[in-house]
Amino acid sequence: MFIGTGERASMELLSANPAMSFYKHSGTSYSTPLVANIAAQIQKKYHLLKAQTIKALIVNGASLDSIKFNSPFAKLLNKTAGNGIVNPVASNTSTDNSITFIIEDEIQPEEMKVIPIHFPE
Repeated sequence: MFIGTGERASMELLSANPAMSFYKHSGTSYSTPLVANIAAQIQKKYHLLKAQTIKALIVNGASLDSIKFNSPFAKLLNKTAGNGIVNPVASNTSTDNSITFIIEDEIQPEEMKVIPIHFPE
C-alpha cells in the first residue's frame, strides 16, 4: 500500500524476517537496492552474462530456509514468500558441495544438446 505523495511517498509492506516470520513495516523501496547490488556484483564478476542469466542466478540463489512459519500457516509459505530471501553468496559463487554451471545458448524444440563436464580429480 502506498502512503503519502511526492518526496514523502513511501510504501507499506509485508516482509519476511527470519526471527519473526513476517512483519509489517513502511519505508521506501526495501528490496530494490539489495537486489540491484547483487546483480551489479554478478555483472562485475561475469561481465558478458545476459540480464536473464543474472536474474536466474539471483532467483536460484534465494532460499526459503530461514523463513519460519508456525503451523497451520506453513503451507502458505510458497504463496507468500516467493523464492525466499536473496543470498548474494549463493547467487555469485560455487561452494565445496555445489557448483553453479552457466551456459548461455539456444535450443530449438525437439532438439537436444549434450555438454560434457570434466571434473578435476
